[in-house]
Amino acid sequence: MKYNFEKIGKRVKEERKAKNWTQKKLMEKLSPYCPLGRNTLSDIENGICSNISLTLFSTLCKEEFFDCDMGYLLCEYDEKHHIAADIKEATGLDPDAINIILNMKDRFLKLSILNGLLKNDCFLAIIDGISFADYHMEKSKELDSIEKMIQEKHDNAETMEERGKLEKRFNEYRTEHKLHDTKSEAYRYKLTVAFSRLLEDRYEHFPDISESHWKRTSEPRHYDIF
Repeated sequence: MKYNFEKIGKRVKEERKAKNWTQKKLMEKLSPYCPLGRNTLSDIENGICSNISLTLFSTLCKEEFFDCDMGYLLCEYDEKHHIAADIKEATGLDPDAINIILNMKDRFLKLSILNGLLKNDCFLAIIDGISFADYHMEKSKELDSIEKMIQEKHDNAETMEERGKLEKRFNEYRTEHKLHDTKSEAYRYKLTVAFSRLLEDRYEHFPDISESHWKRTSEPRHYDIF
């Protein structure tokens, strides 16, 4: 594979700056592993040094340095870890969302909850509902802008004929606008139903909690420490 050393150097520089390290600071941290001269580091970051040791790059990939895969530093992919790059390509999820999911692997309970949600029809209905509600809300915003533009033209129209045409256009857009508002409201209502059913599915085995359980007392609470 042919590597672009200018891109590689830029990535090294970006990661160094993300750590708020000067070149001197990075060289000091590297010294126990692979001593590096300042001119060499500058040449690497400026993309004019192609003779880069694997020891240097493997060290930079360590958790205490840039915490990434070698392929990331070599600009083979743009996510810091290959698994994240694969997940992004397969799902279209952004890196922040992928990292949240990957970090759940050390929290079994949270990961099991996510597994359950993704397999629940109500949860999938919520995702669809949000998608449709967002679509109709965006269309409403677009039509609102168009209506304002037509209104301005109507106010500045010089002839009754021109005003009549603009009023007709405005009413047509207004009718479509109301339709999207109605559908947006309907999907938002469906979302509340889907959320309610999701909770019912998950907690159906729990008894109802009466309001009296949640009443607060004005008296201060005392806790036994020992």
